[in-house]
Amino acid sequence: GWDLAKALRLLLKGNAVVIEWLTSPFVYAGTETFRQQGLALARQAVRPAAIARHYLHLGERQRRTHFSDTRAIEIKKLFFALRPALALRWLRLHPGEAVAPMHFPTLVAQSELPSMIVEFVDELLARKAVSRELGTGPLPGPVATLIDSEFTIARDLWPSEPWRPEPAMVAAADALLRTWLAP
Repeated sequence: GWDLAKALRLLLKGNAVVIEWLTSPFVYAGTETFRQQGLALARQAVRPAAIARHYLHLGERQRRTHFSDTRAIEIKKLFFALRPALALRWLRLHPGEAVAPMHFPTLVAQSELPSMIVEFVDELLARKAVSRELGTGPLPGPVATLIDSEFTIARDLWPSEPWRPEPAMVAAADALLRTWLAP
């Protein structure tokens, strides 16, 4: 369940998690009309820079937390930094867009990655499909370079800046909230 008011406030701040919920290929329960209206609000209200900063902070935190020892990482945790890095790359390659694909293979396909990275990711996804445990191993150099490079580019491209949502977008979020809370 969602706290709808909180989700809308987070959306207006540029929290990508709400957008990911709205675009997730996995829906356990929901209303398609709400999903469409929420996604329409997201596309209208959210600035790409705010979403990019969300992914940057998330990805850097995961990179620091899980990959300090690059000789022995949990391979499945590689996705924790790789997904934000690819979302940042996608946002950079699709100027003006603020909603990166949630479906990981689509994100990979639309991110113009070197073939060796695509092959590595495809192999990881195939292994993950048959086992939740992928073991441990060294952080692959090309993947680490890609992740770190995307984070560096994002810091330069989308510097932190104070931001408040436009009053019209706050009004649109309030209207959506009232629509769904009405008896």
